[in-house]
Amino acid sequence: MRKPSWLVKLYNIASKIIGALLFIIIVACIILNVRTYVAMKEGKDLPDLFGYKQVLIAGRSMEPTLKLGDLIIIKETDVIKKGDIVTFKDKSMGAITTHRIHEIKKVGKETLYITKGDANNSIDRYPIKKSQIEGVEAQDLKGFGQAIMFLKSPIGLSLLVGIIIIYILMIIVIRNIIAEEKKEKTGSE
Repeated sequence: MRKPSWLVKLYNIASKIIGALLFIIIVACIILNVRTYVAMKEGKDLPDLFGYKQVLIAGRSMEPTLKLGDLIIIKETDVIKKGDIVTFKDKSMGAITTHRIHEIKKVGKETLYITKGDANNSIDRYPIKKSQIEGVEAQDLKGFGQAIMFLKSPIGLSLLVGIIIIYILMIIVIRNIIAEEKKEKTGSE
């Protein structure tokens, strides 16, 4: 039996790798979308998966530690200490904010957390309560959020769809070439 040509080998390897990557991307997108939909239905600001949440840094108040466009993964926890980076519901601004715990104060039975952005000159105006804290930073994915924002943009989405279309066309063309090679081999024997 004749050994497969280099094109067949390349096709087999590339199709397995690209197919697996596309499968992972599609499954991840489906899971994230379902998770976000369920969280919205439950009235949550940040969807979670096994106690972890993703937060896209949308400002510059935490530079140089966290930059605009970074993606962080936060974890729900009961242990919060000075110096931790936390994501919380900022009631004064009606937004989700990520800042560092600057100080912890006990007022009666209640614990209040004083926060401050690393790039800010002063502490945040209002202390926060434990109930406002969504989680503590578990992982910083530098620049990963920019990639996500790009893929959500019209250009990024078009590029992703274009890559998928090119991949499908490559499969069709390579299959046709392989089929023609087989015809030529069987016709010449």
